[in-house]
Amino acid sequence: MLYWSMNTLTVLDYEEGLVYQYIIDTDKELGSDDFEDILISEGHKLKDCEWMSHSDDTITKIKLNYE
Repeated sequence: MLYWSMNTLTVLDYEEGLVYQYIIDTDKELGSDDFEDILISEGHKLKDCEWMSHSDDTITKIKLNYE
């Protein structure tokens, strides 16, 4: 699977309890293996993460009042 014109990698790292965003500056077409290589090189463990690639680096935060 190839990802065209997508340069933001968002990672949910369950081991650390943090969300990371990486802005990737490349002209290369990146596939799943490339993104996973980036995760590993940044110190993430694939078994402890969920990730997605996308072109917009916006994170939408919604506050809910739950009773």
